[in-house]
Amino acid sequence: MLTVDEILYHAHVHPEERCDVLTDAQVTALHKQTSEVCITAVSVNADDTKFPEDWLFKHRWVRLCFNCPPH
Repeated sequence: MLTVDEILYHAHVHPEERCDVLTDAQVTALHKQTSEVCITAVSVNADDTKFPEDWLFKHRWVRLCFNCPPH
């Protein structure tokens, strides 16, 4: 699910948007972002500490540990 959220976020498509009403531009953005997100994740061996700072993942999945340094 995380990957899907990240792709939608970067493609600027709302998660509740119906696929049968997407514009050609949205479909193109989804295609591009599917590739980009997967390539980026694989390139860092899915190490979340190495994901780009502009990823939704970095802001949504904050670790709830009072002794851990902030991301």
